[in-house]
Amino acid sequence: MDELPASVPGGLVTALHVVLRARKKKGPWYALSRFLPTLNRKTQGRLHLALERALERMQEESPREAELLWRRYWQRTPVKDLAGQWNIADSTLYVWQRKAIHLLAHYLWLLEQEEKAQIQKALAFKMRHLPPATYTRLFGVDAWLKRLETWLLAPDGPRIVFLEGLGGLGKTTLAHAFVHRSLHHWDDVAWLSAYAHHPTWEEVQQPLNAHDLIERLAWQMGWSHLARRPPPQRIVELRIQLAQGAYLVVWDDLLPATIHQLISLLPPPSAQTRFLITTRYRLPHPIGAHLPLKELKRKPALALLRYEARQRGLPRLSSQVLEMIYARLGGNPLALKLAVAHLAYFPVNKVCEHLRDLPRLVDEKLFAHIYHPLVEQLPEHAFAVLQAMPYFAPEGATYQDLQDVTRLPHTALDDALYRLVYMGLLDFDPRPPPRYVVHRLTYTYLAETPTLGSNHG
Repeated sequence: MDELPASVPGGLVTALHVVLRARKKKGPWYALSRFLPTLNRKTQGRLHLALERALERMQEESPREAELLWRRYWQRTPVKDLAGQWNIADSTLYVWQRKAIHLLAHYLWLLEQEEKAQIQKALAFKMRHLPPATYTRLFGVDAWLKRLETWLLAPDGPRIVFLEGLGGLGKTTLAHAFVHRSLHHWDDVAWLSAYAHHPTWEEVQQPLNAHDLIERLAWQMGWSHLARRPPPQRIVELRIQLAQGAYLVVWDDLLPATIHQLISLLPPPSAQTRFLITTRYRLPHPIGAHLPLKELKRKPALALLRYEARQRGLPRLSSQVLEMIYARLGGNPLALKLAVAHLAYFPVNKVCEHLRDLPRLVDEKLFAHIYHPLVEQLPEHAFAVLQAMPYFAPEGATYQDLQDVTRLPHTALDDALYRLVYMGLLDFDPRPPPRYVVHRLTYTYLAETPTLGSNHG
């Protein structure tokens, strides 16, 4: 018998041997399921099906060993009888048997890894339209995530859920986190931004109308035949198509007028497709469920500040500084993140002075006062990269895209991208092709500040 692979966990071999010896009993299968959780889920606890699949594969490549196990444990042939039929000693048969069990464990382990790879591939496919994650850790959102799960994953839950709140509160982040946690629940996921690519930053991007968004939805889901239909027919047929599966459609940053038109796509109550809509507007709409996002409370806000400081390698911030930042900015996650970026480039006393001088604003206009000091101190090459980003929003730009537009040498471009990501002015999406993206509020600030480049001219 050939040398056996050593990659199989020893505990799996032991558990398999126990199961084979008591194959008709239920108890021993639990030990095996601990090593094969993916196969156990796929077979709905009927691991004997996976065991038979592994034996069939073993039969193709190692027929003698497969026959030995089949006769010993499926036909219950005694060792003495089998050894006599093969003209070998009982001790030799026991040696062969141990090796055959190890080999069967190897094929089971291969099936487990292959199943895991298939699941990961399927999950990656469902994520293909998602924007990059702008977070590595979340603070203060557990209750909101549980609320979304309760609503959107329940068979009889609301078919549409609205995430409402000002910019920077984390609506897109929360939606993104929910999608990641629930990918296995959906047949497929669509993610559509309300704003189209706009090749200049002389004015803010204009929102797409409902017909454009509906057409893009059809293209994203791969239903090209529906995308080519006239708008009225497209809505009717797309609604029927959405009712035939469990799909999650995320509409990001929508305006109220668009929302009212998109509701016509909602499938009937019996369908399992769900809509998740993020918007900066509080809607009086009676349909669906509404989750108004609020600022982080003090404890998670301070935890976020400490975390962002550690991520940037900053010295430990005193409680006095943390409390002052929270007192001035409240619990808006993006504002807190940018405040820490200030501490990476300016002395603590200067940052505190700037924050104390901020106007008392409770809306998104506050961000202009937070962005301005960061952008104004950028070196020429970093500002050139930031200035180029609106040409690619919201899809983002690859490294080569930015080099083609800015004409910067590699060393200057590398330094610029490092600075901008470090400061929170850009986010990096490592999924192929790797892209750099700009937050919607960052884009708005750039577009609405026409004299911004005067210090870099």
